[in-house]
Amino acid sequence: MSVVYLQGWDADAKVWRKVLVNSDGKLIIDPSEIFEDPPTENETGKAPQSAWAFDHEADESAHHVKYTDVESRAAIGDLLNSVGLLLKTLNFNYNKITNLQKFTMRYAEGSKYYMPFTVSAAAPGLYLDCYESGVGYVQSYLYISNGVDPEKVAVEPVVDTKISVHAAIAAAHHAKYTDAEALMVRANNSLTLETGEYTDQDVSGKGLLILDTAGGNIDLKGLSGGTEGQMIYCLKISWVNILNVYWQSGDAAAGDKIYTYNGANDSIAASKLGGFWLVYFNNNWYTERHLNI
Repeated sequence: MSVVYLQGWDADAKVWRKVLVNSDGKLIIDPSEIFEDPPTENETGKAPQSAWAFDHEADESAHHVKYTDVESRAAIGDLLNSVGLLLKTLNFNYNKITNLQKFTMRYAEGSKYYMPFTVSAAAPGLYLDCYESGVGYVQSYLYISNGVDPEKVAVEPVVDTKISVHAAIAAAHHAKYTDAEALMVRANNSLTLETGEYTDQDVSGKGLLILDTAGGNIDLKGLSGGTEGQMIYCLKISWVNILNVYWQSGDAAAGDKIYTYNGANDSIAASKLGGFWLVYFNNNWYTERHLNI
């Protein structure tokens, strides 16, 4: 059987030449005869590293648009200038800044000083280090807005001075009770009631009622001028005649009425002395115990 070869015509030499194939019959092609700048290092199976790649790179229509520096800054709202300084207010919109190791702010206007504020994770707190540019530290103040105008935050020596000045102004303070005055406060705010009927007795500011029945009975039907929580100690000081305390008196003239301990009219008899508390609450007076014991 004759052997058959695949041949190709060589137009320059005017001859037929055998076509090279491998054992599987696939054409063997020499890249060096095809590419102007053939792949090297046995990478012929990858994309060509030739003039084609250069031409492709130069073709702008084959690539995404590349930002210029100006376009990059515009894309973030021109927050930064070309050297990274903020040009606009940085609004965190109530979001937290986390893992902040150190943060410094400086402010200068005309002859005013630089005032760096530093927050450090090493020693938590807000620090104000004020110095004059190029000279050194100078006395400075921290101001906090009160909603209208900024107010200066006073340091300890200033506060101590103000406290001392305030303490020396007697008119700026209420009088302080001495122990003796505290013991006499009720006696100094007392009221004496004698024989008769009391329907709307004013007890504003009183802490002690002296009830003197020496001339006849006392009928206590109502009191006025009470303040919430006011306590009045009532004391019968005469052995004769009766002290009557009326439960929710029906007298038309009665002021703030009285709730007695036993829910009925109560009394301290003619042959007895004694005392009890009246407490004012919710527009009524309350006795703290039964009187006729």
